[in-house]
Amino acid sequence: MLFRSDGPDPNYVTGWSRDGRFLFCTRVRGNTNDIWALPSGEGGLESKPFLVMHIDSYAGSAAFSPDGKWMAYHSEESGRKEVYARPFAAASSLKTGKWQVSREGGVSPRWRANGAELFYLSPEGIVSAATVRTAGGYFESDAPHDLFRLPAGRERGYDASDRGYDASADGQRFLVLAAGAGSTANSSPLTVVVNWQAWLNK
Repeated sequence: MLFRSDGPDPNYVTGWSRDGRFLFCTRVRGNTNDIWALPSGEGGLESKPFLVMHIDSYAGSAAFSPDGKWMAYHSEESGRKEVYARPFAAASSLKTGKWQVSREGGVSPRWRANGAELFYLSPEGIVSAATVRTAGGYFESDAPHDLFRLPAGRERGYDASDRGYDASADGQRFLVLAAGAGSTANSSPLTVVVNWQAWLNK
Protein backbone atom coordinates (compact mmCIF):
# COMPACT_ATOMS: atom_id res chain seq x y z
CA MET A 1 0.00 0.00 0.00
CA LEU A 2 1.41 3.38 -0.97
CA PHE A 3 1.12 6.06 1.71
CA ARG A 4 0.73 9.65 0.60
CA SER A 5 3.91 11.68 0.89
CA ASP A 6 4.60 15.40 0.68
CA GLY A 7 7.94 14.71 -1.01
CA PRO A 8 9.23 12.60 -3.91
CA ASP A 9 10.10 9.55 -1.80
CA PRO A 10 7.58 6.67 -1.87
CA ASN A 11 6.03 5.51 1.41
CA TYR A 12 4.61 2.06 2.04
CA VAL A 13 2.24 1.20 4.89
CA THR A 14 3.24 -2.25 6.15
CA GLY A 15 1.59 -2.76 9.54
CA TRP A 16 -1.20 -1.61 11.83
CA SER A 17 -1.17 -2.17 15.58
CA ARG A 18 -4.01 -4.33 16.88
CA ASP A 19 -5.34 -1.52 19.09
CA GLY A 20 -5.51 0.77 16.04
CA ARG A 21 -3.21 3.39 17.53
CA PHE A 22 -0.29 3.20 15.10
CA LEU A 23 0.60 2.46 11.50
CA PHE A 24 4.08 1.47 10.30
CA CYS A 25 5.24 3.25 7.19
CA THR A 26 8.49 2.59 5.31
CA ARG A 27 9.95 5.52 3.37
CA VAL A 28 12.38 4.61 0.62
CA ARG A 29 15.25 7.08 0.20
CA GLY A 30 17.55 5.77 -2.50
CA ASN A 31 19.55 2.93 -0.93
CA THR A 32 18.36 3.71 2.61
CA ASN A 33 15.00 3.16 4.32
CA ASP A 34 13.28 4.92 7.20
CA ILE A 35 10.56 3.21 9.23
CA TRP A 36 8.05 5.66 10.69
CA ALA A 37 5.15 5.24 13.12
CA LEU A 38 1.99 7.17 12.34
CA PRO A 39 -0.27 7.71 15.37
CA SER A 40 -3.95 7.46 14.60
CA GLY A 41 -4.90 10.21 17.04
CA GLU A 42 -6.78 7.76 19.30
CA GLY A 43 -6.34 7.93 23.07
CA GLY A 44 -5.14 11.53 23.07
CA LEU A 45 -2.05 10.76 21.02
CA GLU A 46 -0.49 13.39 18.82
CA SER A 47 -1.07 12.80 15.12
CA LYS A 48 2.49 13.71 14.19
CA PRO A 49 4.51 10.78 12.73
CA PHE A 50 7.81 9.90 14.39
CA LEU A 51 10.89 8.07 13.15
CA VAL A 52 11.26 4.58 14.61
CA MET A 53 14.51 3.61 12.88
CA HIS A 54 16.81 4.56 10.02
CA ILE A 55 18.55 1.76 8.13
CA ASP A 56 21.42 2.36 5.72
CA SER A 57 20.21 -0.43 3.45
CA TYR A 58 17.13 -2.04 1.97
CA ALA A 59 14.46 -2.70 4.64
CA GLY A 60 10.73 -3.07 5.06
CA SER A 61 7.68 -5.13 6.05
CA ALA A 62 7.63 -3.75 9.61
CA ALA A 63 4.91 -5.52 11.62
CA PHE A 64 3.61 -5.00 15.16
CA SER A 65 3.51 -7.82 17.69
CA PRO A 66 -0.04 -8.55 18.90
CA ASP A 67 0.57 -6.69 22.18
CA GLY A 68 2.04 -3.71 20.31
CA LYS A 69 5.31 -3.77 22.27
CA TRP A 70 7.58 -5.34 19.65
CA MET A 71 8.17 -5.02 15.95
CA ALA A 72 9.50 -7.42 13.34
CA TYR A 73 10.97 -6.30 10.03
CA HIS A 74 13.50 -7.37 7.44
CA SER A 75 16.60 -5.56 6.30
CA GLU A 76 19.71 -6.13 4.22
CA GLU A 77 22.09 -4.48 6.70
CA SER A 78 24.14 -7.70 7.02
CA GLY A 79 24.51 -7.98 3.26
CA ARG A 80 21.58 -10.41 2.99
CA LYS A 81 17.88 -9.95 3.68
CA GLU A 82 17.15 -11.20 7.20
CA VAL A 83 14.26 -10.88 9.66
CA TYR A 84 14.88 -9.02 12.92
CA ALA A 85 12.85 -8.09 16.00
CA ARG A 86 13.25 -5.14 18.35
CA PRO A 87 11.15 -3.16 20.85
CA PHE A 88 8.69 -0.67 19.41
CA ALA A 89 9.75 2.88 20.26
CA ALA A 90 6.45 3.73 21.95
CA ALA A 91 6.71 0.80 24.40
CA SER A 92 8.55 1.05 27.72
CA SER A 93 10.28 -1.31 30.15
CA LEU A 94 11.69 -3.46 27.35
CA LYS A 95 15.29 -4.51 26.85
CA THR A 96 16.82 -2.39 24.09
CA GLY A 97 18.54 -3.92 21.09
CA LYS A 98 17.64 -6.05 18.10
CA TRP A 99 17.56 -9.79 17.55
CA GLN A 100 17.98 -11.71 14.32
CA VAL A 101 15.20 -14.26 13.85
CA SER A 102 15.95 -15.78 10.43
CA ARG A 103 19.21 -17.64 9.88
CA GLU A 104 19.58 -18.20 6.14
CA GLY A 105 17.73 -15.21 4.76
CA GLY A 106 14.15 -14.03 5.20
CA VAL A 107 11.56 -11.34 4.46
CA SER A 108 7.93 -10.43 5.16
CA PRO A 109 7.50 -11.37 8.84
CA ARG A 110 4.05 -12.13 10.27
CA TRP A 111 3.20 -12.62 13.97
CA ARG A 112 1.02 -15.42 15.25
CA ALA A 113 -2.01 -13.94 17.04
CA ASN A 114 -0.73 -14.94 20.50
CA GLY A 115 2.75 -13.52 19.82
CA ALA A 116 4.41 -16.90 20.33
CA GLU A 117 5.65 -17.36 16.75
CA LEU A 118 7.07 -15.35 13.89
CA PHE A 119 6.54 -16.52 10.32
CA TYR A 120 8.57 -15.33 7.34
CA LEU A 121 9.52 -16.20 3.76
CA SER A 122 12.88 -17.78 2.95
CA PRO A 123 14.83 -17.09 -0.27
CA GLU A 124 13.65 -20.48 -1.59
CA GLY A 125 9.99 -19.49 -1.27
CA ILE A 126 9.44 -21.50 1.92
CA VAL A 127 7.27 -20.24 4.78
CA SER A 128 9.33 -20.69 7.95
CA ALA A 129 8.47 -20.24 11.63
CA ALA A 130 10.38 -19.45 14.81
CA THR A 131 9.06 -19.75 18.35
CA VAL A 132 9.57 -16.50 20.25
CA ARG A 133 9.33 -15.43 23.88
CA THR A 134 8.97 -11.89 25.19
CA ALA A 135 8.32 -12.42 28.91
CA GLY A 136 9.87 -9.90 31.27
CA GLY A 137 10.65 -7.43 28.51
CA TYR A 138 13.26 -9.69 26.88
CA PHE A 139 13.15 -11.16 23.40
CA GLU A 140 14.26 -14.71 22.61
CA SER A 141 13.71 -16.87 19.54
CA ASP A 142 14.37 -20.53 18.79
CA ALA A 143 16.00 -21.77 15.60
CA PRO A 144 13.46 -21.43 12.79
CA HIS A 145 12.02 -24.43 11.00
CA ASP A 146 10.46 -24.80 7.56
CA LEU A 147 6.69 -25.22 7.26
CA PHE A 148 5.86 -25.49 3.56
CA ARG A 149 6.93 -24.30 0.14
CA LEU A 150 4.87 -21.67 -1.61
CA PRO A 151 3.16 -22.59 -4.90
CA ALA A 152 5.35 -22.45 -8.00
CA GLY A 153 6.06 -18.89 -9.04
CA ARG A 154 5.46 -17.31 -5.62
CA GLU A 155 9.17 -17.47 -4.75
CA ARG A 156 9.55 -14.59 -7.21
CA GLY A 157 7.64 -12.49 -4.69
CA TYR A 158 10.64 -12.41 -2.35
CA ASP A 159 10.41 -8.66 -2.02
CA ALA A 160 9.87 -5.82 0.46
CA SER A 161 6.31 -5.22 -0.69
CA ASP A 162 5.29 -8.90 -0.76
CA ARG A 163 1.97 -9.32 1.03
CA GLY A 164 1.25 -12.64 -0.65
CA TYR A 165 0.55 -14.73 2.44
CA ASP A 166 -0.87 -14.50 5.95
CA ALA A 167 -1.50 -16.84 8.88
CA SER A 168 -4.67 -17.69 10.78
CA ALA A 169 -4.87 -16.71 14.43
CA ASP A 170 -3.77 -20.16 15.61
CA GLY A 171 -0.93 -20.38 13.06
CA GLN A 172 -2.27 -23.65 11.64
CA ARG A 173 -3.67 -22.35 8.35
CA PHE A 174 -2.27 -19.95 5.77
CA LEU A 175 -3.81 -17.83 3.07
CA VAL A 176 -1.50 -17.67 0.05
CA LEU A 177 -1.79 -15.63 -3.12
CA ALA A 178 -0.96 -18.14 -5.86
CA ALA A 179 -0.55 -17.61 -9.58
CA GLY A 180 -2.88 -19.64 -11.78
CA ALA A 181 -1.69 -22.07 -14.42
CA GLY A 182 0.08 -20.09 -17.10
CA SER A 183 -0.24 -16.95 -14.96
CA THR A 184 -2.92 -15.48 -17.20
CA ALA A 185 -6.08 -13.70 -16.14
CA ASN A 186 -8.32 -16.32 -17.80
CA SER A 187 -6.70 -19.22 -15.95
CA SER A 188 -6.76 -17.66 -12.46
CA PRO A 189 -10.12 -18.18 -10.70
CA LEU A 190 -11.49 -15.48 -8.43
CA THR A 191 -12.60 -16.79 -5.04
CA VAL A 192 -14.74 -14.63 -2.76
CA VAL A 193 -14.64 -15.45 0.97
CA VAL A 194 -17.61 -14.23 3.01
CA ASN A 195 -17.80 -13.91 6.78
CA TRP A 196 -14.01 -14.02 6.89
CA GLN A 197 -13.90 -12.13 10.20
CA ALA A 198 -15.19 -15.25 11.97
CA TRP A 199 -12.03 -17.14 10.94
CA LEU A 200 -9.72 -14.64 12.65
CA ASN A 201 -10.59 -15.90 16.14
CA LYS A 202 -10.25 -19.61 15.33
